[in-house]
Amino acid sequence: PSYVKPLARPKSKIVGFLISFEAEEFGEVFEIRQGRFIFTSRPIEHGDFILVDDDSISPMHAVIRATADGKIQILDQLSEHGTAVLRAN
Repeated sequence: PSYVKPLARPKSKIVGFLISFEAEEFGEVFEIRQGRFIFTSRPIEHGDFILVDDDSISPMHAVIRATADGKIQILDQLSEHGTAVLRAN
């Protein structure tokens, strides 16, 4: 899958990292910054989003919210294939 965050707003505090092993054998790293991001398979006009080019991702798949104190919440948006968070050991 390919990921895009096209909006160029001032950077906020980094609160974590998302690492995907789908496209890259050794992982592809994405910064999780304070704020709200939408995981989607189609570009949206408003808000920050991560575009995922993968048939298993719904147009409005999930929302990730990250607070300044490092709390991260992922909310599935009734996606067709569900949303899961796996922690690497």
